[in-house]
Amino acid sequence: MSYEIFFQKFENGEAGVIPFEEINAVLKNYGEIIEDDGDFEFVSKVGEICESAYLFGESRDAISGMVFLRPMQHELLPKIIFELLSIENTCFFGPGLDYLQARTDISSQLPESLLEGAESGLQIIDSAYSSWPLS
Repeated sequence: MSYEIFFQKFENGEAGVIPFEEINAVLKNYGEIIEDDGDFEFVSKVGEICESAYLFGESRDAISGMVFLRPMQHELLPKIIFELLSIENTCFFGPGLDYLQARTDISSQLPESLLEGAESGLQIIDSAYSSWPLS
């Protein structure tokens, strides 16, 4: 069975847009984004953080978020996610909405269905490791 975790931006209840340069500014410290036929894959240079990771959205100029397939227990994955969460109106969530995390209260930006489906509601986090849900 596949396990995925998601990082995504929302604005007014809809998928938001992250400028490519903004997401790349974080990710370039840990690897590189490879474009192949319109798909954007993140390739780690710091070890195996997940089986694979992809940026998603309508185009290079309209990235909405990122999915990490089969994340590993790698010490830097929480740090990468936490740094990505510095991008305005972004959140991190897992399958079945077991958890929903952000660095600030972005409840007003999230889709109602996401908030209602999150088992524990939106959790505001202030460090990469103190509340990491994949321990």
